[in-house]
Amino acid sequence: MTRQLLFGLFTLASITSAVAQIHHRVNESDTLYTTYDGVAWTLRDSLPVGIWSVYALNTGSHFSRILHPRILIMRGMYVAYKRHGIFTYYDANHRGQVIRTESYDGGVLEGEYRLFLNDLVQTVGTYRAGKREGLWKSYDECWSRNESRQAVSLKGYYLASETQYSMGQVVSSKTYHCEQP
Repeated sequence: MTRQLLFGLFTLASITSAVAQIHHRVNESDTLYTTYDGVAWTLRDSLPVGIWSVYALNTGSHFSRILHPRILIMRGMYVAYKRHGIFTYYDANHRGQVIRTESYDGGVLEGEYRLFLNDLVQTVGTYRAGKREGLWKSYDECWSRNESRQAVSLKGYYLASETQYSMGQVVSSKTYHCEQP
């Protein structure tokens, strides 16, 4: 087993033991876990199967907790016990705000990867066979500054760096700077 798979199973075991309150044996190999707030997932022979949605309890204001008692923080699918397709991660503090998307094929990162900050793309790139491949771009905030170099207002976002990868190795890299007036 790869280190990533072992970590995933360890994390899964931690979530299962910490969150699951009730479990029901569905058949000889499937166990359905359900929490008191309605979250459910299925394990087959102690490994994940099907669509998984992981929620966090809302710890906001009393009114917020009544309207939205739980907040989606991750959604993805397991096929043959391995991550498959797009996994989307959400910010628990900003309900519904996507913070990362990544694509898997047979449990290995394969395809587009995006990291978001305040609903804007911060990093975008591609994985092939679990390794960074091709052009990766990172974006950053550009602030206007006063005479004493203190940030005053957000001007926008700019391309901060471009890095070219081949089989996970850096081939070339360029860094850019925000243009100041």
